[in-house]
Amino acid sequence: MTTKQWIGIEEAAEKYQVSIRRINTWCKRQEITFSEIGHYLMLDENSLLECIERNIQLNLTKEEFERRKEKLIRENEENLFILQSLEPLTPMMRLIIKELAGMIQDENRRRMFLFVTLEGSLKKYAKESCQDFYYIQREFQILIGIFNPESDF
Repeated sequence: MTTKQWIGIEEAAEKYQVSIRRINTWCKRQEITFSEIGHYLMLDENSLLECIERNIQLNLTKEEFERRKEKLIRENEENLFILQSLEPLTPMMRLIIKELAGMIQDENRRRMFLFVTLEGSLKKYAKESCQDFYYIQREFQILIGIFNPESDF
């Protein structure tokens, strides 16, 4: 399991040279894992990269795709090293997530929180629990509000 790295939509558009409009379209099509906090869209960076790769692959030759992939790997070697060095922290992070989940009194919300933070995405949880994705997304936003440092919980 990898830890989600969230990125704002404007930052993502600039960093990956993709228009905000295109990213919004991918979100509407549920091709990217995202969370809307207020009116601000936060994207799971890994999900965004996978989506970009899928779309680039459709337009590039295999050689060009491999060249770009190698270039990205070289450019991100430091980030890869950092991610690999975080692996020993994973058990501690899982413990913290479980402690946070213990603060959620509603059983369904607690189950959703644990699944999304430990297993993957809101989209996958909605599918596996046979619930509407947008309902699950709203419920998760409520949970984010619970852990807001300004709130008293």
